[in-house]
Order: sequence, then C-alpha cells, then structure tokens
Amino acid sequence: MKRIALTLALCLVAPLAAAQSDGIAGKWTGALDVQGTSLRIVINIETDGDGYRATLDSPDQGATGIPVTKVTFADPDLKLELANLGASFDAKLDGDSLAGTWRQSGAELPLTLARQRN
Repeated sequence: MKRIALTLALCLVAPLAAAQSDGIAGKWTGALDVQGTSLRIVINIETDGDGYRATLDSPDQGATGIPVTKVTFADPDLKLELANLGASFDAKLDGDSLAGTWRQSGAELPLTLARQRN
C-alpha cells in the first residue's frame, strides 16, 4: 500500500517539477496593438548552455526566425534585444505570462505574451 501511495505521489509531483524547471524556455505568443492593428508576435526561447537564445516570428507579416541578438533573464526580469529591428522587449515573468514593453523606432507599446503548452 505504501508503494502505491509513493508511486501516486511521484506521478503527481513530476509534472509540477517539470513545469517549474522550464524557466523562461518555451513558445510565447501575444499581439501588439499598432495604431489599431493587431500584430501577432511569437517568441521562441531555448536554453543555450547556462543562458538562453531566442527567435521572433511575426505571422501577420510572414516573418519567421528573426534572431534575438541578446537574451537576459534574471527571474522574474526578461530583456530581449533585436538589433536587426532596432527593437527590445522588457518584461516580467509571472507564471505562464510575460508582461512588459515593446520598444521600436521611438514607440513604446505594452505587450503581454502567454506561454504555449503542448
């Protein structure tokens, strides 16, 4: 009976531990409101040694795999720099949400991204 209880406990705890170990890695989606037009944004973050690397997709513009030149994450703060676009995104991680500010060409726009789970 103890063995069954232990097995059941491990089955319940393992998914929680896996979710917590994800850190910032994953697929994040949201939309920028640019002068009344919604522009979908997808940020793909992967672990890279002790740090992270990322790419950006803009499905509404047909753009994929735009390199994020710098990823800085010190929980809960995330900073992404996209030199090719002259853009940056500063956000705070809160569970499965990243809320922050997208900066590009002098504009500062609020952006919230949600983690996509498979």
